[in-house]
Amino acid sequence: GLLGPPLPEAAPQESATLARISPDDRAARHWAAALAELSGRARAGRAVNLDPAALVMDMLLTLAQGRAETPGRG
Repeated sequence: GLLGPPLPEAAPQESATLARISPDDRAARHWAAALAELSGRARAGRAVNLDPAALVMDMLLTLAQGRAETPGRG
């Protein structure tokens, strides 16, 4: 990896999935920005006691939209 040997996978096929959704540094930065935004939105939602199911659905929809907008994806 860029910063040294990879850490053990947290889930089966994790590295293959990450390589597929982030084939280059530009796409990886796109997903990192999306993660930062989603984490902030989740924290804000929990702080005001929003429905957890609604938060998860919002995250999934945002990720699906982000996948369509990922650089390098036709």
